[in-house]
Amino acid sequence: MYACKLGVRAALTDIQNNHPNDFVSLIMFSDPRSSSSDTTGRFNRVRVGLGRDYSSMLDSLWYPPSTVGNSAARIRPYDSDNIEVPRAMGATCYSMGLMLAYNQFSMNTNLRTYNTGKPSGDAGGNGRQGAQKIVIFETDGAPNTLAAATLVNSGAYQSYYSIRYNSTTPASSEYPTGVSQLGDNDATVTSQVYTLCSQLAANDTASPAGYSMPTKKLQIHCIGFGPMFDPSDSGTATRVATLNEMQTRGNVTDGMPSYKLAYGSESQIVSRLQEAFTKILQSGVQVSLIQ
Repeated sequence: MYACKLGVRAALTDIQNNHPNDFVSLIMFSDPRSSSSDTTGRFNRVRVGLGRDYSSMLDSLWYPPSTVGNSAARIRPYDSDNIEVPRAMGATCYSMGLMLAYNQFSMNTNLRTYNTGKPSGDAGGNGRQGAQKIVIFETDGAPNTLAAATLVNSGAYQSYYSIRYNSTTPASSEYPTGVSQLGDNDATVTSQVYTLCSQLAANDTASPAGYSMPTKKLQIHCIGFGPMFDPSDSGTATRVATLNEMQTRGNVTDGMPSYKLAYGSESQIVSRLQEAFTKILQSGVQVSLIQ
């Protein structure tokens, strides 16, 4: 995870310095909470909403949410907010990250202020009609957990998934349903993931609408991180095939080139992540970064 954070930090710094017109959102996923009484799930809200708050994005790679942007915050080792610190823990639910990304691209103004006391766009709504949309989806494992939510069809750029989180009153939040862990690359899990990719990449004239325009198709680029994507591992081919199918549905047909597989020593992982982000971002488009 340390090498991964260094690579993502380098990517965010590169975007900040070289892509001044881009809006960026930082999203993490594990297995989400299914209710307000669930104490094991995490990452039901994005780390940073779509915009240019790079300071918060960089801090969110290392620290719990209550301390980000709050220099006076105090937190103890066993405080509950520590569960939101990004680290390898829990199951792997691609679906939740993809639904959060869909909401980030929405322009629905009700999403912007849904999470009381948090920055505008925490639940989504800061999307820009006419801007190129791209998802960079980075994972260290295969999908193995289901999570579903109703897609509220309010028309192009106004629709959203009912997974809005209210930090002030968690009981009033909208939680994903059917959260359950199956096997790695289980067909039921991958089917749900592929459907979400197709919805993101649907035309903005479809119903429900996605975020592709005739000359600016939404793109999903995938990066496989860590030993589970080392070519010497017997399961790598299956895991890469899943990511490639996600890309294909997201209008990217590069076949998962080697630079999108970040494995090896710490220095190799950092270097490969930097290379992957650099090549993906060469076109200078709007980015939603999911870790």
